[in-house]
Amino acid sequence: MPKYDFKELMSPRIREMQEARHSEIERLYSLPDRWLARELVNLSRHVVRTVPTRCPPGSSTAALLLEAVPEIAARLGETTFLQGERSDRVSNMTGQELRGFLALVLKRDRSVCHILDHFPLRGYNPYSILVNDASNGNPAAFGMDRIALPDSENLDRLAWEVYIVSGNRGHDCEFAWRPELNTEATFADDWFIAPQIRI
Repeated sequence: MPKYDFKELMSPRIREMQEARHSEIERLYSLPDRWLARELVNLSRHVVRTVPTRCPPGSSTAALLLEAVPEIAARLGETTFLQGERSDRVSNMTGQELRGFLALVLKRDRSVCHILDHFPLRGYNPYSILVNDASNGNPAAFGMDRIALPDSENLDRLAWEVYIVSGNRGHDCEFAWRPELNTEATFADDWFIAPQIRI
């Protein structure tokens, strides 16, 4: 089967932003917990400051940026929060409940993504990093993996996505993302069997 390089179809600016995003995700992955926590909070605050009207209370964007991400950062060691960051409903969740909550609120708001394309941070769109697919490296999701490993008997949507995509890319199926999973590997003869998941 022929392979296509879809980067060739992108404009030079979009290609540069994509490459900057991939580099930043790998950099974030390599950070110790405390520094990953600080970076998560910084990314979230940048988005909220840039598009405050797109984060109304009750929206999935607000739940992601003002509840899930700050709570993950707190559990990774962040101690300084602004008013309105974190909430009792997430701070009282178990690790597995917080994983499920993150999976629910991890949705892209296309208008936020488009706006933030014009306000890049170090060459990349910070919102696109926070809503990146778990199977391609999402810092909130791999931060969650450090706090509460996926339950292999009852996979949440994030772990299931990483499991399926890592298998499709020819890797031993894994529940937690790492940078090597973004590359193609060779397929074993029996590659993998998808687990059951409750969505």
